[in-house]
Amino acid sequence: MKWTLATRILHGTVAAAVLHQLVVSWLMERPRPGRNPANIAYEFHEVIGLASLATLGVYWLWVLFRRRDQSAGALMPWFSVARRRSLLRDIGVHLQCLARFRIPDPSGESPLASAVHGLGLLAASAMAVTGVMVFAVMGGDGYLPAVGRIALDLHRMMANLMWAYLIGHAGISLIHQAAGHPVLMNMFMGGTNRP
Repeated sequence: MKWTLATRILHGTVAAAVLHQLVVSWLMERPRPGRNPANIAYEFHEVIGLASLATLGVYWLWVLFRRRDQSAGALMPWFSVARRRSLLRDIGVHLQCLARFRIPDPSGESPLASAVHGLGLLAASAMAVTGVMVFAVMGGDGYLPAVGRIALDLHRMMANLMWAYLIGHAGISLIHQAAGHPVLMNMFMGGTNRP
């Protein structure tokens, strides 16, 4: 599949923002009442987090209203019997290929890949929303009310899921690339899937 420029830009922007947020989270110190102020990494995390939510909002609008690329239904096949059946068939194809130590050619539509992309978009969105909730309710001294602590716990859980997703997504892309499927060129350079 050949992706539109808008999809490639949004995908790259979200990927860069998520990677930034995950890496910076290792370096940051959030403010806590009577203990320590926030450090510069935390300040970056806040600003990029707000920008990430805005970018994800634009991405969701693009997914809902675009005329090319994947439809919203392809990314969220859970609400359609036909799409769920197609997803199950594609999972079967992937399992058969893996049993023969091969990977499927990604040049056509893959309901499994689309569903996984949709789950990644949902996870990134949940991470951004919970982060903004923490930002919105945190006091100037770092005090977090109960709702903020719940949001922070969910935010951390989503960050762990995003690490797993990011590693898996990038890893599969590199495996496809090594197998001669130009998926990276297709997404970031606008090439076609065919070598």
